[in-house]
Amino acid sequence: MINPKKITNFQLDKRGLEEHILFWVAVAGKTAASIAPRIDAVLRSGYRQLGHRGPLSPFKVVRELGYDGLRSILKEQGIGCHGAKAETMLLIASSGLDLRSCTRDDLVSIKGISFKTANCFLMHSRSNARCAAFDTHLLKFMKAMGFSDVPDQAPQSLKKHVELESRFLKVCDLTGFSPADLSQWSLRCRLPI
Repeated sequence: MINPKKITNFQLDKRGLEEHILFWVAVAGKTAASIAPRIDAVLRSGYRQLGHRGPLSPFKVVRELGYDGLRSILKEQGIGCHGAKAETMLLIASSGLDLRSCTRDDLVSIKGISFKTANCFLMHSRSNARCAAFDTHLLKFMKAMGFSDVPDQAPQSLKKHVELESRFLKVCDLTGFSPADLSQWSLRCRLPI
């Protein structure tokens, strides 16, 4: 199961990477603490429904459940936008992407995977990831660091995202923090607006 207090894990095996990307698809707009146990419950429910005794990879569970089965379980577990998220999960599970080496562009080419979702997955599963996932905490941190023209919400423009990401990565380089560590640190700071 995903540990929301230790979301960064650079040692994930294939099954762990599959669970991680499913988690990042599901968590969009929600808290990690609320979604982590729900993804675990979705997979356990899928195992039971499929009648398997031995462990299956998370992607195999998603593929065998299919859209309707997965959507139903996501809804049952209280994961919002269950139709859209079921579709995205099925697309990623059927994509054939190697989650150890796929790029951000590979991930965002899948319907329903945003730049932020792809970046979250990459920076929390790869030690060499050079990206940023802008949430309100990280944007507040950047404002507190004195960066001008930082928006209050995650930038929708790819150009603005890339500009902010470049600044963020310079801070990482100067401080010696990985992007994942600096992002987690900004979350713990709880800076005022």
